[in-house]
Amino acid sequence: MYGGTWGHVARGALPSRPAGQGGVLGIKIGWVCDLDRSWELCLPRYSFTRLDSVTQHSPGSPGYNFRHARYYRGHNGTELRTLTKAFGIRFDVLVYGNAGKFGIVPTLINTVAAFTSIGVGTVLCDIILLNFLKGAEHYKARKFEEVPEASVPPAPTSPTVCAPGALGDQSREKQSTDSGTFSLGL
Repeated sequence: MYGGTWGHVARGALPSRPAGQGGVLGIKIGWVCDLDRSWELCLPRYSFTRLDSVTQHSPGSPGYNFRHARYYRGHNGTELRTLTKAFGIRFDVLVYGNAGKFGIVPTLINTVAAFTSIGVGTVLCDIILLNFLKGAEHYKARKFEEVPEASVPPAPTSPTVCAPGALGDQSREKQSTDSGTFSLGL
């Protein structure tokens, strides 16, 4: 928490300019809180920045100032004006923050979603099914079924032509009635 006065802030952030030229001061107040801890520990952090960048290459006038004209009529009826150049300090305040609290349900949902998105879910299911369930031997027999080499048909000679009977005895072409394409009836 900041315990100073606005004068201390202005003198600290605008030391290179006298008060007569003014300036633009940015005040950032950040609230970053861990709601698992006590709310009394959730204190803001302050930072102060000079925003009217005064450099040799900047075309604008340094500081914060503007001109104001006041028009009036003199005693003899002539129109007169008084041009005043005013200086000041402008404060731009930016408040930002975030707060968070741990929850087991969102953590589990995010963890499971991460595992399934990278394919770990199937690996974990296989480990459980192959090692820890009653029917593990039956699952192993089906998952790792060995096919004798004599029953494997030879590779087709071209990608579009398949040897008759290579896909089984019941392979025959059927015409689809909805799109006009051919499908294999297995």
